[in-house]
Amino acid sequence: METVTATDTDGDSFNDSVDNCPSLANQDQLDTDGDGIGDLCDTDDDGDGILDVDDNCPLNANPNQEDADSNGVGDVCDDNDDDDDGILDVNDNCPIIANPDQLDSDGDGLGDACDDDDDNDGIVDPDDNCPLTPNPDQEDADSDGVGDACEPPSSPLFSCENGSAGPYRCNNFDLMSHIPISTLATTAGTPEGSDIWGWTDPTTGNEYALVGTTNSTAFVDITDPTSPVFLGRMETSAGTNFWRDVKVYNNYAFIVADNVGSHGMQVFDLTRLRNVPNPPETF
Repeated sequence: METVTATDTDGDSFNDSVDNCPSLANQDQLDTDGDGIGDLCDTDDDGDGILDVDDNCPLNANPNQEDADSNGVGDVCDDNDDDDDGILDVNDNCPIIANPDQLDSDGDGLGDACDDDDDNDGIVDPDDNCPLTPNPDQEDADSDGVGDACEPPSSPLFSCENGSAGPYRCNNFDLMSHIPISTLATTAGTPEGSDIWGWTDPTTGNEYALVGTTNSTAFVDITDPTSPVFLGRMETSAGTNFWRDVKVYNNYAFIVADNVGSHGMQVFDLTRLRNVPNPPETF
């Protein structure tokens, strides 16, 4: 009968036949990359192709050796502050790019420095004309490359102060711009203003003022309140009167007047205002 004697070269209580590192004592038999070679004997413990002596994170695979804060500890191993911005990784909304202010414009938990769509409107930041404010339609009324949602507030022509906005009385309303009635109305008689109403184009979002005058109805694009555009007017064939009234229903303006004989009701298709090639036009 043959007697077999078990050998334990490194004296770590594991026989050489089952020891994953028989030449070096390794009681825990740690084998990080699971390749059957214990870490003490393995020259590439994480199996990422980088030898341990050159690996900035020898126990976690990181073949690209990324080290955002250049502290010599690979990002996958650096559990303190990878980007060295003073915010610990566990609390940092962008752990590999420095962002000490932790700005997260769209509140999605991903800091702006790491987020390619900061306002979460579906337009990536490099293509977004207003990257920090949602504007999926990318509207830019003045074509200056800055989306309307980002344009700074327009400065009024006159601010309302002590009950006056320039030469006009006011109450909590600034005067953004002014077009004289002599421009809006025809020159017949002494033109005056009457009723004013408004219309917002449901397709474009543009806003319009519909101004009743003593002898016509004027249409003004006020989308940019500091630069209104007088688009034109529709005259009346029933004389002058001081009570012209305008109301809107389903993209049509309905215009009536008092004490002016056979005026009847004028109906104007407001969608015509979307494209007025040479304003002001006589409609």
